[in-house]
Amino acid sequence: MKQKWTMLWLLLLLGTGCVNVDYIGQQFEPVPEDHSIRLYSERETPAPGEYQMIGRMTLTAPEDYTRIDLEEKLQEAAREHGGDAVQIVSLRKRLLGSHYRQPAADAEAGDFRFSASSADGARIGINSFGEPVSLEGGEYRNRYEIEIKALLLMEKSRYQQLFREREQRKQHRQQQEPVNP
Repeated sequence: MKQKWTMLWLLLLLGTGCVNVDYIGQQFEPVPEDHSIRLYSERETPAPGEYQMIGRMTLTAPEDYTRIDLEEKLQEAAREHGGDAVQIVSLRKRLLGSHYRQPAADAEAGDFRFSASSADGARIGINSFGEPVSLEGGEYRNRYEIEIKALLLMEKSRYQQLFREREQRKQHRQQQEPVNP
């Protein structure tokens, strides 16, 4: 019985997909959990001079995630990299491909079917051996991925303060290092 539950959980995990956040930019100390991360949609922009851009993020996720879930992921990434706000630049749903789902009663063992398109756009059924098959009685399903591109922002005053502190530490280290002749 325990093996059945383990297999069920494994299948659920494999079927759900995961969220991936790629970040390119400056790295700062993470901000605490209680620090609020402001989120600007693609339709709103922060006041000029309020923030300094410190990086760019690209989030990709399966289509079954909600916008709220994805916004939380962006805020987690911002917190991890020391940001104060996220400006969403673009949000799009991208078609990854389509597949044919055959009714269970008609399925034969090892008869996996997927579709391709001919030059004129007509769908062609192909089994796992590359042989043409009928696509009658089933349904097509498209598989989508959500992609969000965003900017990671830090409050300008905080950024300037951190920059001054870094410069002071750098100068202090340079003064302490012995000069080799």
